[in-house]
Amino acid sequence: MPEPIATATSEPTPTPEPTATPAPDEFVLHIITPEFDDSFSDTATIVVSGRTRVDAIITVNDAFVEPDADGAFSAEVTLDVDPNTIEVVASISTGEELSTVLSVIYAP
Repeated sequence: MPEPIATATSEPTPTPEPTATPAPDEFVLHIITPEFDDSFSDTATIVVSGRTRVDAIITVNDAFVEPDADGAFSAEVTLDVDPNTIEVVASISTGEELSTVLSVIYAP
């Protein structure tokens, strides 16, 4: 009788769960940078970037910023020494508005 052949078994690698992506018509305001609402900077400018609906009107400290075809946007903000308040507002034609306020301390 032949001896049984040993076979190696491996456990399947778990597949990570995909992150939910908002639907194109879902109205969100997601800030990507700066990462934290309260940040520190040693440079005189900071880039504020995020994502929203492609048809949203966006302002960063009252300056208009146009989103790209994917709803991504970015704006460079000049900082004053010490605390700076940066307000990001997105609004759509229905009158809905989302906003967030960031605080960045510039310490050269």
